[in-house]
Formats: sequence, C-alpha cells, structure tokens
Amino acid sequence: MNRNLELNFLPNRKRDASPQARQETITEQRYNEIKNKLNIIKTSGQEFYNVSIDDMEYVRNLGSGAFGQVTQQKFKKTKELMAVKCMHRSGDEEEEKRIITDCFVILDTHTHPNIVNCYGIITHENSVYICMEVMPTCLHDLIHENLKSGIEEIYVGKLIVGILDGLIYLKSKNYMHRDVKPSNMLINYDGVIKLCDFGITGQLIDSKIISNGKGCLLYLAPERIESVTTYDSRSDVWSLGITIYEMVKGTHPYGEENTGFELLAKIKEGPAPYLKINEASNELRQFVGRCLEKNVEKRAKYKELEEHPLIQTFRGRNVDVASWIQELLVEF
Repeated sequence: MNRNLELNFLPNRKRDASPQARQETITEQRYNEIKNKLNIIKTSGQEFYNVSIDDMEYVRNLGSGAFGQVTQQKFKKTKELMAVKCMHRSGDEEEEKRIITDCFVILDTHTHPNIVNCYGIITHENSVYICMEVMPTCLHDLIHENLKSGIEEIYVGKLIVGILDGLIYLKSKNYMHRDVKPSNMLINYDGVIKLCDFGITGQLIDSKIISNGKGCLLYLAPERIESVTTYDSRSDVWSLGITIYEMVKGTHPYGEENTGFELLAKIKEGPAPYLKINEASNELRQFVGRCLEKNVEKRAKYKELEEHPLIQTFRGRNVDVASWIQELLVEF
C-alpha cells in the first residue's frame, strides 16, 4: 500500500524565468515542505503518527464539490469528529498542483481564527484526505436555505470583519485566495466565520499573481476576465463585495442562472452592482462600493478596508452572532 504523496507532476526540464516555470518551482517547494507532515494528526493536545484512513470511522456525508467530497468521520483514537475532504488523484498535472496547494496553504494558515482548522492530512493510494474541524453551516446555505431574504446588517457587519481578517492574514503570508465566495466561508456555533478551500490559492510574488487559476465565474473580478496572468489581491476584494451584496440582498447581483459568455459580458461590460439607499446603511453601501469599483486601480486595497468606518464600528461592537446562528440552525 502506497501512502506517500509522490511528486509526479513536475516535468524534468530546465527551469526558465517564465511565469509557468516560477509557479512550478513554488509548487515543488510546497511539496517538499509538506511531505514530512503527512499522515500525522494533531488534536486534543496530542500528536498521532503513521495515521491511516483506517483510523477513521465514517459517520455521514457532508457534501461534495468540483474538487472533492467531504464526509464526517470519527477519529478512532480520540473519538473526535472531523470533516474529511477526500481528493482523488487522476494524474492530471493541474489537479496535482491544486491538491498540493490546498494541503500546503491550510497547513500554513489554519491557526488563524478565521481560517478553518486542520488536524492533519492522510494519504492512501491515489487519495488525499484533509482532516478539518466540523463546521455546522456555510455562508451560502445560510443565505439561500436558512434565510433567503438577506441577513440583518448587524450580523453582516460582524461577519465582514471576520472575512476581512482572514483575507488580510492570507495576504500577510503572500497568498491570494482567488475563490472567495459564500460556499467557501464556514460558520461555527460560536458565530465565527472561517475561510476554507485553498485549492487555487495563488502565491503573490512582488504583490502580483503569476498564474491564472479561475474560481467561480459569478464572483470573478472584471480584470480577471481579460487574458492577463498578473493581478493582485484587489481581485479578491471584488469577490468580497459580491459576497456582501449577496448577504444583504439574499440574491446574487448577476443572477445565478447566468453562465458562460452572457455572465462574463455582464461583469466586464455592465455597470458595477451596488446597494440602494433603502437596502443598507451609508457605511455599508460605501464599503461595498469601494469593493465593487470596476477599475481595479481605483478599487480599495485591504488597508483602506481595514480602516473603513464600517469595520471600525463592528470590530468594537458586541454582537451576539453565536445565539443568532444557533437559533437559525435549530429552526431549520
């Protein structure tokens, strides 16, 4: 049984200075850093070595996406429940890079309160299992299944603080998420929101991204539609703005039925989405407006957003998000 995550996606060729070669070097470095951390579970103040998937007991299915299936599993050694994301390796080069990236970034960032906690990574034959904390819901389900008519601003403001803190932390580690959207934001019973799913997270080099992995088109910034490979974290700021709009309105500004060329044309050529006067406070509308500036050079950077009156207000405001979440989840 092969439980090693072999590096089989980097061709043996002379390195050059191209963006692709630089990205391959980054991926290889990431692999070399994580390979000795595999099959180790850290939980309950203990470290367990040589862990296999046989040490897990299936409980139930939690969901699936384009990049893997998530199940709830019980770690037999401690009886602790974990959310286990399984990614099957087909040998595709881009898929291999995504798996390495997902593993590396979550191991490097999971100690932040607004990043989902990772207990460890298990490999088994052609599968990789990321073992994470169990989170009861995600922002997407909260908006579209639990509420459907938008979230009250008192809770929106507090959630924005958590999302922004997570994104700023990623930036401080020279990462750009690149797939910022409600389904990649998990919320626990304490009302804490956490970012997850780092499969297409990019490495910032000189504050720029040098590869063009695209996330969900509905949240894609206008400049990323262009045939360019360099952009910066302000593209994630746009995605944050779309997410906040969706939180307030309960619907996506471009309509979730729009796909492909029609959607891309709306994002690129149409006016930027905005919140009306009767839909949000002036502070929140201004904050969203700074996120959804179509001209990337005029769009807010994280420093401006962090200092915005909306963030200053809600960072110091005592809001019982935990009771609100718990009541919602019991009700539904």
